Amino acid sequence: MKVLAGALLLSATFLAGCATTSGLEPTVSKSGFDGATVVNIVPHGNTCAEHCTQIGAQWNSQSPTKAILTIGVLGYTGFRNIEKVELRIGKDVRVLEPNPGLTRHVKEQYMTFYESKKDYTVNLDLVRNIIASNDVWLRISTNDGVIEDAIVSGAQDSKGFNALKRFIAEVDSH
Repeated sequence: MKVLAGALLLSATFLAGCATTSGLEPTVSKSGFDGATVVNIVPHGNTCAEHCTQIGAQWNSQSPTKAILTIGVLGYTGFRNIEKVELRIGKDVRVLEPNPGLTRHVKEQYMTFYESKKDYTVNLDLVRNIIASNDVWLRISTNDGVIEDAIVSGAQDSKGFNALKRFIAEVDSH
């Protein structure tokens, strides 16, 4: 029963693109290793079509000017290796440099979709620039083609955009 409830909740979350301000809150934890404060927001979907790009972030008080962006792809047709990520804020296009490691792939038994994600360390100001803009697009090149979604485009925002707003608000409170 819990598996069915989890599957229904995740499917509803995946498909509910119109309620863009809903989503999970950032979590705050204290590192047992070095005492650092860690703020994390799990990846949330952008303006999804057949496949959905997603964005999440993590901040650590030991590196206060940096953030780790988690960029992902959700889809029903299988895993994808993330090969290149481009972020366009207004007219400024940036190619994000991936952290070492392979694309992570997740497909739990209760999930109806496949999740592929990779991490990118960026300046925290880049996240601030995303949430200050009304024109941000994400393009992900994979082994199976290119997927692009708006994080925000004019009046159309996304769960990912609003998740980053909540993330920055939490970071700023520490």
